[in-house]
Amino acid sequence: MSGSSSAQRVSFIPYQLAYAVQHGLSRTQALDLVTVHAAEILGVSGRTGSIRPGRSADFVVLDGEPFDLGTKVKWVYRKGQRYFSED
Repeated sequence: MSGSSSAQRVSFIPYQLAYAVQHGLSRTQALDLVTVHAAEILGVSGRTGSIRPGRSADFVVLDGEPFDLGTKVKWVYRKGQRYFSED
């Protein structure tokens, strides 16, 4: 699998989740799919996947609901430090 095809598949996830939410998946379930459950599948749930003391402080701040397609990323934090800012 080439890197570009993998990136294309990942970039489609927000659309798939927005569609699922529009058709009955709760927003909480959708968020858990890309955070908590993804970390469990990857075997890293002991240090990431949810915000708790002692875990990696990687998170994204959005300007709207996570699964609304018009929502934009405002800031990205990695290891507790601002990694990206829309400013």
